[in-house]
Amino acid sequence: MFKKADGTLLGNFSTPSGNGHFFGTLEADGTVEFTAKYDAGKFQGQTRQFRNGRLSFSPGGKPKTLEGEWLGKDQQGQDTAYRLTAVWAPSRILQPQASATSSWIVDAWKANVGARGIPTTFTPEVAQAILWAAGELGINPNDLAACIAFESSKSFSPSQPNLGGGSAVGLIQFTSESIKQMRAWLTTWASTRTLGKEIKADIQKYGWQVNKLSRESLMSMSLQEQIRYVVLHFKAHRLPAGADLAQIYKSIIAPFAPNDEALYTKIANPAKYAENQGLDLNKDGAISKSEAVRKIHNNNHVLQYFLPVGNHEILQAALESLSGDDTEKHGYYCQRWVKEVLKKTTHGEEFMRFHRGTAKESGLAFRSSPYWHEFDASKLQPGDIIFWLKGSFYTDSSGQQKEGGHVGIYIGGGKVASNNVIDWNKSGKKDARGLQAIEALEDKANGGPPDGFVRFSPQDLEREREADQ
Repeated sequence: MFKKADGTLLGNFSTPSGNGHFFGTLEADGTVEFTAKYDAGKFQGQTRQFRNGRLSFSPGGKPKTLEGEWLGKDQQGQDTAYRLTAVWAPSRILQPQASATSSWIVDAWKANVGARGIPTTFTPEVAQAILWAAGELGINPNDLAACIAFESSKSFSPSQPNLGGGSAVGLIQFTSESIKQMRAWLTTWASTRTLGKEIKADIQKYGWQVNKLSRESLMSMSLQEQIRYVVLHFKAHRLPAGADLAQIYKSIIAPFAPNDEALYTKIANPAKYAENQGLDLNKDGAISKSEAVRKIHNNNHVLQYFLPVGNHEILQAALESLSGDDTEKHGYYCQRWVKEVLKKTTHGEEFMRFHRGTAKESGLAFRSSPYWHEFDASKLQPGDIIFWLKGSFYTDSSGQQKEGGHVGIYIGGGKVASNNVIDWNKSGKKDARGLQAIEALEDKANGGPPDGFVRFSPQDLEREREADQ
């Protein structure tokens, strides 16, 4: 059982009729209400309500027993309220937590649960699990959600069977080939010199177990546990960070296909083709990656399961500009890098209105605009442009020492994308672009914490236009 900061209660249960997971609320006085779903057993796939519950605690403060009303079914299938007494036991399943490297993705999206067109099976619990997994993999959560929705027939259930009669199961329809590859990843590959250290660290981090890699074990897992094996599947098949919908789905349906576009053909892969022939939209005897993605779109699985938080356009441009040759990578040119990033967005022209010779001078110009906000870390959103108006000394043409300040783009998770001296020195003065924690940039060179941030919100843009008229 796990209680989030907002009071949401998540956990697993086991009864003689089967086991499953639950989510609900736990109030400060111990009052409990939740919805439970059987993941395996006699009532697999069915949900139950628990109400008027109360959790008692031991003298040491640990949960002890849970009592309340369980709304179930009698032998005739009629709704019946039972008095339930449950004994608390420590969960052996770790709850998904965002890692430091993935927190920018988690911060950059919010779940669109309950919105029109979104399946009712896309619950807050499902959203949390998918967002966490997307963060760990470095991919768009909407793409991952679309693939899971398609593979699980929108049930988002870890026990989802294969509707075509095959043996695949679960959120992404784990196949026997996938299970075999995951086993190899945790055993054979984990002993190699090149990948062993990375895999062993992941095993410890995610709690993967080889003996859990069977169809039966996967079917009996809760959502929180199986989502970890979804991450394992993609890591075992080397899905790159930043992969798009097509790459993600190829990694599910045909991870070993040698051709990036042609996945299976009727002649070369008759068994696999037969299993997935519904994806051969033009009936030419070959299943292509583009056809598979089109099928996902045609079946209305590509939806806005998650909405971007903050200025996603600037965020994406910043992340894309941390590599390549189209933005400034030489050290000591933080403002030039930000300017080149902003020019890739619809806000480039507006940014240039306040652009001055140094980051400090530009920040001071922005300070009199509606876009400026005095620095408050709790109010930051991904895509905000953070300014330091102190530090970063340089020598001007007359030989005088002046403060140039610093500027970067907030990406979430307490991190800033920028052209900075830390990455410049770390790369051996080859590339100053990188991600650094705000605290790391609050060094002597930058004169302490940031002074403020700029946000191009629609309301502020409108106010600025009115002021110009």
